[in-house]
Amino acid sequence: MFQSRGIVEAALGKKVALVLWGTTETGEDDVAVYSRKLSVSDSGYTLVHTETGHEIPLEEDWLSRLQAVPKELQPILLECEYQIQLTVGNVDESQLTQLEPLGIKWPDSSNET
Repeated sequence: MFQSRGIVEAALGKKVALVLWGTTETGEDDVAVYSRKLSVSDSGYTLVHTETGHEIPLEEDWLSRLQAVPKELQPILLECEYQIQLTVGNVDESQLTQLEPLGIKWPDSSNET
């Protein structure tokens, strides 16, 4: 159990930005933001895609990163009231069997100018 259980309860049913930080092949910082709704069931807390119903199960340590989004940053974070920031990285193919897919895809940035 972690200290921020109150913020988790406050965020239930609200929009949460899943902010994923990574690194490009050239070593530059890269970020992707996904808007989901925080939900709870018998199996635990999840982030739910409101259109598809796809659920991302949340680990306890991820929940401990939940924080309110300041009003001035909400337009940048897809109008979400809360956020969870995680760092992602590349893994060897041998490690893939140890991981569970989140069911989300990194945005294609090839059309940026």
